[in-house]
Amino acid sequence: MLFIVNGSWYVPISNPGKYEEYIKFAIQDFIKKSPLSKKDTVFHVLVKEHGNEIVGVHICGSTRKPLVVRDGDSIRVSSLPSRVIEMNGKLFFWYDKEISVTTEVITELKKYNYIDTAILNIYVPPYIIDDAKKCENYYFCKNNMQKFKRIRTNKWHQIPELNCK
Repeated sequence: MLFIVNGSWYVPISNPGKYEEYIKFAIQDFIKKSPLSKKDTVFHVLVKEHGNEIVGVHICGSTRKPLVVRDGDSIRVSSLPSRVIEMNGKLFFWYDKEISVTTEVITELKKYNYIDTAILNIYVPPYIIDDAKKCENYYFCKNNMQKFKRIRTNKWHQIPELNCK
């Protein structure tokens, strides 16, 4: 059986691993302070650089399961995240181009029943987008993670004023 790891529907920044501290901090704050943490069990995390001073971490309840696609005798692991954190009975996942999908990640996704299967030319599950779904956006100063703002919205918010000096 052949596994082919393709890119995801979201193109991540080149190395979100260097922002793992920001991601973990945002997840901890999200679990403690956001009412959105009680609405879902699986959350998609996105990381975005905003210029030289600000890192954005976006946490949203996920509405679309990643696909494992069967194509004859091969399996294509399409859109599977490469990073996961389980915290307080919640699963948070994101994509890191520097890290391949591991069996541990697949095990965690299965544990939360969060992998869907498509059989090429026979069955493809529906693609769900919920434009009204609220998410938490965290904006951190790169030079001081303790300086941040949290904004709840259904899209990337305009970058807030942060005194990062």
